[in-house]
Amino acid sequence: LQPTSLAVGGARGVCMWRLVLDAQAGHATVTGAHLVRLLSHPAGAPVRSLSWCPLGGQLASASPAHPAVLVWDTATGEHDTLWFRSGGGVAKLAWAPGAGAHLFAAGVNGPVRLWEAASWRWETLRSLPAPCTAACWSADGSALLIVAADSAAAVRCLHLRRAPPAI
Repeated sequence: LQPTSLAVGGARGVCMWRLVLDAQAGHATVTGAHLVRLLSHPAGAPVRSLSWCPLGGQLASASPAHPAVLVWDTATGEHDTLWFRSGGGVAKLAWAPGAGAHLFAAGVNGPVRLWEAASWRWETLRSLPAPCTAACWSADGSALLIVAADSAAAVRCLHLRRAPPAI
């Protein structure tokens, strides 16, 4: 049996569950679930976007009703606040794969921000014409595909030209 974590965003924060998986039968099945922790949003805002750090132990959460990304230490329940003052909340998060060097966030009004995860330095990038509906990193973390809910229905590509942790 192997334990794993599941995080679910809700009306006032994040519920963390510990799942017990049984892979004996050739496929994983849930044999038990235990609520481990409730990560309450300090402003009581609904959490609609989550992204795990690929190294484990950290979970980023965001709300379209609050102008910050919260980066949680899932062991302690403490969080760092990454302010996203853009005239609205945060619609989408995506943590880069591999070493987790970058965290992408898109605001509900179109602005895009990229944080370097070791120091939480950030750059605001070009705004999207509409809210971000999807974001997916390349396997090596060098490019990010972004889709906005505009009439163009275009897939945009953000290519990082410098190696992490540079932005």
